[in-house]
Amino acid sequence: MENKNGGAEGNRTPDLVIANDALYQLSYSPIPVAGLMLGLPFCVKHAAALLGCMADWRPLGSALLQGKAFMDPVLNTVVWLVQKVISLYIWAIILAALFSMLASFGVIDTRNRMVWTVMDFLERVTRPILNPIRRVIPYLGNIDISPLIAILLLEGLQRLITMVYLRAMMGGY
Repeated sequence: MENKNGGAEGNRTPDLVIANDALYQLSYSPIPVAGLMLGLPFCVKHAAALLGCMADWRPLGSALLQGKAFMDPVLNTVVWLVQKVISLYIWAIILAALFSMLASFGVIDTRNRMVWTVMDFLERVTRPILNPIRRVIPYLGNIDISPLIAILLLEGLQRLITMVYLRAMMGGY
C-alpha cells in the first residue's frame, strides 16, 4: 500500500511551474532597455501593436538587441535624458499645484521666506507650459485644470518618444 502522508502529488508540481512561468511572461513590469525603464509588455507582438504594425512572437529583448540603436550610445543617452527631464517637469507641476492648493487653504504661510521661494521657483518653472494651456481652456470658476492637461500632454509626449525610439531600434518596423 502506498503512503499518502503529506506533500503534493508529483504531477502537480510541473503544472505549478508552468503556471508561474506563464504569469511571469504576462506581467507588464518595466524592462530595462539601454538605460531606459520602459513599461512595455514582454512580447514584440504587443509592442508592435502599440506601434500599429505586425511582428512575430520573439521576446522583446532579443528583437531589440538586433536593432541599430544599441550601437549608438549617444541616442540612448539623449532619449534617457529627455525622459528624465519630462518626468522632473511633471513632478514640478504636481508640486506647484499642491503648494498652490495648500496656500489657498491657508495650510502653509506664503509670508515665510522659504515657502515663498519654493513657490516662486515652481511658478517660474511651470509657467511656460501652464500659461498657454490656461489661455486655451475655458474659465471654470476657481478650478484650474491646466496642470492636469499639462501632465496628460507631457505623458503623451513621453509615450511618443518611447514609440519613436522603439521603432528606430526595431529597424523601421
